[in-house]
Amino acid sequence: MKIILPIKVLVFVSIGLFIGVIIFPNMGGTINDENSRNYFCTNLYLQKDGWNTTFGGSNIDVGHSVQQTTDEGYIITGYTRSYGVGGRNIWLIKTDNAGNEEWNNTFGGNNDDEGESVIQTSDGGYIITGYTNSFGAGLDDVWLVKTDNAGNEEWNNTFGGSNDDRGTSVLQTSDCGYIIAGHTLSFGTGGVDVWLIKTDESGNEEWNKTLGGYSSDGAWSINLTSDGGYIITGWTYSYGVGYLGNVWLIKTDDFGNEEWNKAFGGTDVDRGYSVQQTTDEGYIIAGYTSSFGAGLDDVLLIKTDASGNEQWNNTFGGANRDYGYSVYQTSDGGYIITGYTMSFGAGGDDIWLIKTDGMGNELFNNTYGGTYSDVGYSVIQTSDGGYIITGHTLSYGAGVHDVWLIKTAINETSFSLSVLDGWNFISLPFNKSVEKVDIFVFYNLTKYYWDDAVINGYINDYIFGWNRNSQSYNFAYILEPGYGFWIYAYEPCELWIENITVTPDNYITDLDANWNIVGLSYDQPVVKTNIMVNDILWDDAVATDIISDYVFGWERVNQSYIFADTFLPGYAYWLYSYQPCKLKRAI
Repeated sequence: MKIILPIKVLVFVSIGLFIGVIIFPNMGGTINDENSRNYFCTNLYLQKDGWNTTFGGSNIDVGHSVQQTTDEGYIITGYTRSYGVGGRNIWLIKTDNAGNEEWNNTFGGNNDDEGESVIQTSDGGYIITGYTNSFGAGLDDVWLVKTDNAGNEEWNNTFGGSNDDRGTSVLQTSDCGYIIAGHTLSFGTGGVDVWLIKTDESGNEEWNKTLGGYSSDGAWSINLTSDGGYIITGWTYSYGVGYLGNVWLIKTDDFGNEEWNKAFGGTDVDRGYSVQQTTDEGYIIAGYTSSFGAGLDDVLLIKTDASGNEQWNNTFGGANRDYGYSVYQTSDGGYIITGYTMSFGAGGDDIWLIKTDGMGNELFNNTYGGTYSDVGYSVIQTSDGGYIITGHTLSYGAGVHDVWLIKTAINETSFSLSVLDGWNFISLPFNKSVEKVDIFVFYNLTKYYWDDAVINGYINDYIFGWNRNSQSYNFAYILEPGYGFWIYAYEPCELWIENITVTPDNYITDLDANWNIVGLSYDQPVVKTNIMVNDILWDDAVATDIISDYVFGWERVNQSYIFADTFLPGYAYWLYSYQPCKLKRAI
């Protein structure tokens, strides 16, 4: 067997910026285990099947709540001023899985009526809660509307007194009845109190409970808990340290009796808009805070244990107003949040989508919108692993505001790759060429075009590719699939490439007889023993002197080489081949 000493001098020339010499370590280096170090795969996303659509007429139309239906389509509720009989009417829209409208119905009278929450019921129909000013006993009354699977009303009920009462969240209970959360000015001990209403399957009230103190307290979200009770979030002025209102979390039993409550926040404005029980029996809350964070208002994410004790909290935002309206625990144990941002995006307020890990650390965020007002009110993860968002858009559509339905790409964004400050040995994990000018640099929550990132000093303009024929470096302006490249970053940042269409295959790259720099052309790690070399397995190719067994990767943290047994997407590797050959994944 031939032995190639793994000594290779790599000279980088960056005009006026950096000159250096890097030498491979000798054979005694550390063997690479893919679990022994952090790598960026949690920040790697390939786009698949994203779309958006608007619904509306010449006036104001808003989507407040979206759920995926059993036929893989979507149901949306909110309100419309473009259609219906007068003022604002509840609007119910059903789409297929591509966002194409199948039907829509309006509910209401001559005054204002809004839908705040919708779910599909066990019989295939839909239940909506919100408020009505057209019917009922008072100014605004809680409204509960039940439809069949085609959106035709089966019954409706109102709940309330002589003042304002609103429903904000509804769920079906295990007995096929319904639980509504909202707030009441007609009943309770204070100015406004949290209101819970339990009905049977026909919408007849079984019981109701008010929760609160002598000031203003209300609920925006309710969810079922594993013990058959309920978890509620909203606001409180009666409790907590802030005189402008704190986030309120309330746990009740199955009859709405309070078991405990917790207030979170500081001395400024803090609100909870969405709550869900997590897989560890704790709770996750999203809202906004003016007490903490970077700007006027920041998105607030709070995680508690099963007793409501805070385990951690994170804020997200910039110098302006940033709100979180909806949170959902994702299949990977992390969280997806939507709301709006005025600190980032294209203009005005943009829909903001933030993905975190299980500890609330941001993995990525995306903005959606144009130069005007665009807001997200509701998000869930869909059955294919993507996300569905509804809200409103003033930037697009037919009218003043239109309902906006956004289905994200599976895994959310086209492509992102984390790089550290220093030298990074990278590849692009898809089988398509990319020009340098099509790379965005995401730094400090802001996306920069490549040239702007260079001017701002976040990244070096020079990319070095390896010429396999001449065994020397060239400046690279196009990043080819299956090849590796050296990039120098002055700050930790992310490289983004948008609107990439990927056609998966098993081909990796062709090798010349000499040193080669390679990378994977897809987004999953591959153990080297699962690579085919000229249609034979890696070990057989090593034994027959086609390729050297030694693979060298670059450790970004330590800025040194390591032996590698696993090829990670986004990373590049040195290989030595004794003869020209072709690399593929084994099936």
